[in-house]
Amino acid sequence: MTNEITCPKCGTLNPSEADFCQNCGKKFGIEYASLGQRIGACLLDLIIIVIGIFIIIWIVSYLIVSLGFYLSSSETYWVGVVIGFLVEFGYFIFLEAASKGQTLGKMALSIRVVDKDTGEGIGWGQSLIRNLLRIIDFLFAGLIGIILIASSDENQRLGDKAANTIVIKE
Repeated sequence: MTNEITCPKCGTLNPSEADFCQNCGKKFGIEYASLGQRIGACLLDLIIIVIGIFIIIWIVSYLIVSLGFYLSSSETYWVGVVIGFLVEFGYFIFLEAASKGQTLGKMALSIRVVDKDTGEGIGWGQSLIRNLLRIIDFLFAGLIGIILIASSDENQRLGDKAANTIVIKE
């Protein structure tokens, strides 16, 4: 009698030594990142982002003043909002797509975003989808994302579900 494992995704029996399901390609033996690891990585990333935003706004402000331009307080506000948006979303989208699913916070906590079906690093499209939906996941101080991660069998937030990604331990 051979040992077999049942794929949790499609129910197909596979040899016990299989790394992937023969039917649907699901990777076996994945350990999902915990809610605490995900929150910790996000907090580290947010600290890095805030520091980056302040530095970029300081540089842009210096350049604007040194070039002799004057911005009203509302114009200054909107310049800051645009810079903040670009830095925050650019940080997550770029790093997750360019570094096989890791931001600096995820690297520090040894977790990674991967494609749910293949277990491989994510691409630009998946990174864009999951990070644009971060807006919804972060509503009410992140409570929406926390509830979704805690109630999901695969610890997914809305962005993960839409992009078909999971966050795993390395």
